Amino acid sequence: MKKIAYIFPVLLFSSPLVVSAQNIWKDAYCGGKTRIVDGGPTGPCGFCDAVIVTNNIIGYLTQLGILITVAMIAYGAITMMISAGDQGKFGEGKSKMTSAVIGLVIVLCAWVIVSTILHLLAGNNAAFWNQVQCK
Repeated sequence: MKKIAYIFPVLLFSSPLVVSAQNIWKDAYCGGKTRIVDGGPTGPCGFCDAVIVTNNIIGYLTQLGILITVAMIAYGAITMMISAGDQGKFGEGKSKMTSAVIGLVIVLCAWVIVSTILHLLAGNNAAFWNQVQCK
């Protein structure tokens, strides 16, 4: 039951991200050239469209990782503040904060690597390195 109590704040603070999840599919039709008739694309989507959607999903997951990192740093800080001189609890809070920062570094490195690979797969070297645009 105690672990379930941690899920609620994460869901509460991530709800704006969930609501904006519709932007994952934004500009996914034909390389940013939206061809929509009656709510659907008029032609088949290609490989580059899949790369754009993948890039949008990776961006969403990166934002979620940053949100979780901030929550875990706050949790670690609160644990340190309420430790009341108990070195075990103080060390636990410090460990949580350190783990959160290490996790953030891993998330950001993964984002840079995957975004660069997707940019190269799209084949447009004129765009910014983290934006995928089809030719």
